[in-house]
Amino acid sequence: METDNKKLVIVQQTIPNENLKISFPFCLFSLKSYVGIKALFGIFFWLSVIYFLYGIVHFFIWDSTFWGILWNFFSKPIYLIYHICVFTLFYCMTWAIFDIVSFKNCVIRLLLIIASIVYVILPADIIPDITPFLGQADDIVAIIIGLTNAISLIKNKPLTNEKENNK
Repeated sequence: METDNKKLVIVQQTIPNENLKISFPFCLFSLKSYVGIKALFGIFFWLSVIYFLYGIVHFFIWDSTFWGILWNFFSKPIYLIYHICVFTLFYCMTWAIFDIVSFKNCVIRLLLIIASIVYVILPADIIPDITPFLGQADDIVAIIIGLTNAISLIKNKPLTNEKENNK
């Protein structure tokens, strides 16, 4: 008798895009992700986009009288800055609601970059600059910390190791 040695082949079927996570700004275009508090902040975000666009359009509409031009010259930039600030506030709040992990990574990196710049600029150091080698070494370390965080922020690398996140 002949025995058939059949190999057992297991095919794992996956649902397409099941594990694919869309990054923050692009997930705002997927209305399926608007559930609960995300829906509220998604609506606030899109309203802030409309408000921002209104501010840009309104910036270019000028009054042609002398007092109108004078008023527009001083008030229009202030209103445009206000519109930009409102948009930025709602953008950051929506980012924190939709993708807290990348928001925390970005904020921590920005704070480290700002702290390293401030440390290098300020005259007060942990080790005074009068000390021949060590006085400049702490500034170099601060510059290295700032540059590595800036580079990794540009490359969009997470703060933690990906193997730790998958556990």
